[in-house]
Amino acid sequence: MGCTSQLSHHRAIRLFMMVLISAGFALAIGEASAQTDATSPTIYRLNAGSGFQQGCFPPCLCPLLQGANVRGTFTFTPKGSDGLFNRYTVDDVTWIVSVGDRELLVTGSGTYTIGGEFAVQQQLVLDLKVGDDPVQHFDSGLAPGSAQFPDINVTISIHGQVCFDTVFLVDASPVPSDQIHPYALLPESTFQRGCFRPASVRSAQSSRSAGPSLWSTSDRVRSSSSLRWST
Repeated sequence: MGCTSQLSHHRAIRLFMMVLISAGFALAIGEASAQTDATSPTIYRLNAGSGFQQGCFPPCLCPLLQGANVRGTFTFTPKGSDGLFNRYTVDDVTWIVSVGDRELLVTGSGTYTIGGEFAVQQQLVLDLKVGDDPVQHFDSGLAPGSAQFPDINVTISIHGQVCFDTVFLVDASPVPSDQIHPYALLPESTFQRGCFRPASVRSAQSSRSAGPSLWSTSDRVRSSSSLRWST
């Protein structure tokens, strides 16, 4: 194959990849704009009023009580109604708790319920892994509902805020669709695994990334058809 043919071949591949990437962007944007659909997941973001507390609550009088800011997102998907309550699934909880000079990653999922016969009530139930701790069950119980729904403002805890407990104040709102930005890796992105300086062993693997993914310097690499960041 001559140089001209090789150049044309590479141009065709690049054009094909750009078409795929553009299609991925359009699909992600379409998904974001469809957040108001009755069955589509909505991306929620924690507001500045969210918080984390761990320590002693009444009636215990031990002095330990630690408070911290929380930021992050989760997805919120309608799961039907029983006539009195509307039910939702909460997935992809990804929060960061800033405790002093440390940051704890919080992940998990659960359910949210809102409705009632005489007064609006809500209940948020989440199974969360906080930092290196094992997964624990957090529950708000039936609490007064938010008058500003779909905004959510509710407190969840492990022990009902009695004596030593871990508590999250969840103050969250849907992310506007114009603030959701899809990302995809370009064909020039690469993956490598092996030894790097100061080690002297050569890199064991090196290859081009043929599709959208997350580049990682560790042995574990995650991939996704689209990445969505909120601002």
